[in-house]
Amino acid sequence: MQAENFPVLYEQERRYWWFQGRLAIVREVLARWAPRPRYRALNLGCGTGAVTEALAGEADVVSLDLSPAALSFCRQVGLSRLVSADAQRVPLAGGTFDVVLALDILEHLPDDARGTREIARLLAPGGVLVASCPAFEALWSGFDDLAMHQRRYTRPRLVRRLREAGLDVELCSYLNTWLLPAAIVHRVRDRIAARKVDPETALPQVPARVNSLLARLFASEGRWVLGTGLPAGLSVLAVARKR
Repeated sequence: MQAENFPVLYEQERRYWWFQGRLAIVREVLARWAPRPRYRALNLGCGTGAVTEALAGEADVVSLDLSPAALSFCRQVGLSRLVSADAQRVPLAGGTFDVVLALDILEHLPDDARGTREIARLLAPGGVLVASCPAFEALWSGFDDLAMHQRRYTRPRLVRRLREAGLDVELCSYLNTWLLPAAIVHRVRDRIAARKVDPETALPQVPARVNSLLARLFASEGRWVLGTGLPAGLSVLAVARKR
């Protein structure tokens, strides 16, 4: 993401329904897989630090991002364990972390095979990766171009990549399923109209009450993700363990 877009991202990460719903599901996943009472975590591609802030009470979190602008926002909210680095070449010791969070980061990496191997190196034995990625190349839109994505994933593609890195996949499910039909209609309409994506309006703005409703709707998928899984969605989420 370009540096000038981070002020918008800062606001979105803390109030927009998509980020809030994803965080709720990630916390459900961590409640099941992360060790207690505290664990060592790496927030890979931390953005402006909203996830790190949310987990501060339960984990010792190191936040990593390639963008100086992102880390500047992290400092503004009081975060101090910050690393400026490429996620494909992390200057930290192997076997350091109980949990690595790669929330919508793998799709940014030019070489996601190298990135997942690096994650496996950083995990302690028995440590877990929680990864989410945008799903289905057919859903590619101007937002992917704006966010500088390299690819979108299917469930089999993500599972294969994690297994190739030597990780055992314990969960993999699609995500953001309830709103998939509406998203398809929206993206088809944008393609027909050949609309360009404005960074400030890339995520459709909704009234506060609707935003809250959508966040709860998205978060409600957590019990399905942790249960039978969901058959399709705008994203795909995986939990994988280092042997």
